[in-house]
Amino acid sequence: MSRLGAVVVLLAALAGCGGPQHRPTTGDLMYRYFRSTHVRHDRYAGVTGPDRLAEFAAEGGPKAVVASMFSVYECIDADYLEQQREQDRYRTYAGACPTATAKRRAERFAGRGGTVYTRRILIQHHDGSLELGTVYVPRRRDGGTRLVDQNGGEYRTLDDFRQHNETLRGDDWIVTLEHITSVPGHGRIVTVTGHAAPDRRPWLYASIALALLAAAGATLLVVRAVRRRRTPDPLLDQWSV
Repeated sequence: MSRLGAVVVLLAALAGCGGPQHRPTTGDLMYRYFRSTHVRHDRYAGVTGPDRLAEFAAEGGPKAVVASMFSVYECIDADYLEQQREQDRYRTYAGACPTATAKRRAERFAGRGGTVYTRRILIQHHDGSLELGTVYVPRRRDGGTRLVDQNGGEYRTLDDFRQHNETLRGDDWIVTLEHITSVPGHGRIVTVTGHAAPDRRPWLYASIALALLAAAGATLLVVRAVRRRRTPDPLLDQWSV
């Protein structure tokens, strides 16, 4: 059994532990990716699971595959990339160069002397289908980076992307680097939902604090009013005689 095959068996065993899981793990999704023959925009076109495992093993084993998969690459012309796919020569995780809107946003951030890279993310859509999506990482000469999606949205972090992108849903899942804007790529590989509501806890805490202050202020006014009623005012007593 190849090294990659052994890892896939291990991932399958881990995926089956602990009963049903509603939240997929990185192991679950990577196992599906290694075995599936229906991954949109995939670099491999093996017709069977064993064919795919053989191709992955030829790349140097699981660590090499994962490192290659989640790294960054300079983009490739879309027409040329499609030609390579048709001729079964598509053997890179590099993605197609961005379309006009995304290209303008990415190049504007990168500036003169900067570079626009592509990065792949593994997506499990809400219907269970798998896709290797493409996002863009423009990098300035000073090392500053951003994330740009195919719609031209610009984001600072993975959380920023999840909160504001208009492409993915809350019941989609993605596997990517925690530091998704890093070049060439570092940090943990994480599995998160494709979309998340913004963190409203600071607003909630502020609203609760304001409500408590208002309640305290109202209580103080009531207490003062009651005390005034119970304590005779000498001036008022003088004129009431």
